[in-house]
Amino acid sequence: MASPGPQLNSTLQRSIREEFDRLCSKDRKHLVLQELLKLRFAQVPIANLAVLWVLDRDHDGRVTMDDLFSLAELCLQRSKLYQNFEFQAQMRGYCDGAKRFRRYGQHASYVNIDIVEALHHLLRLQETNGLDFQSFVDLLQRAGEEKQLMDLSDEEMDDWVPLEVLQDFLGSMFGGMSRLMNDIWPASEMTSLGEL
Repeated sequence: MASPGPQLNSTLQRSIREEFDRLCSKDRKHLVLQELLKLRFAQVPIANLAVLWVLDRDHDGRVTMDDLFSLAELCLQRSKLYQNFEFQAQMRGYCDGAKRFRRYGQHASYVNIDIVEALHHLLRLQETNGLDFQSFVDLLQRAGEEKQLMDLSDEEMDDWVPLEVLQDFLGSMFGGMSRLMNDIWPASEMTSLGEL
């Protein structure tokens, strides 16, 4: 049996249990999407991808009573921070941020494109490779999407590039330069210069 946290009062606990029992088929202990869309959960609208992401804590497509209790507790915690008239919009925003944070990885770091522009200028990529700044940013962001570090359709990420992608680019670039320098000027000749 699901155990609610200490913050949920008995009326809210009973309400959640009744709603879960009303929708859940007797042979299962979880709700699926079709049932979730019929759920009457006053705190926050369930028919929102970000809210569903937060609700389904293990992201297996099955929402248990514990998941519902957890969302209710989260709503209670967050309700102390928001005005009543803005609560639902703020909760959707909070859930969207939580979804994005988990999706892009808790350890992912991002670099603003102002820094990328300075690097583009410093490396003289336009002059040496014919790669203009916007093409360079597009390239880095596409690589970030391929690594599932960002979503190109997310407008909030337009001014950001994953640090990991930038590090990979610089590592490859300097590794290539190092190999080229070794071909042009072998290490044995470099040490003899030191003796001069």
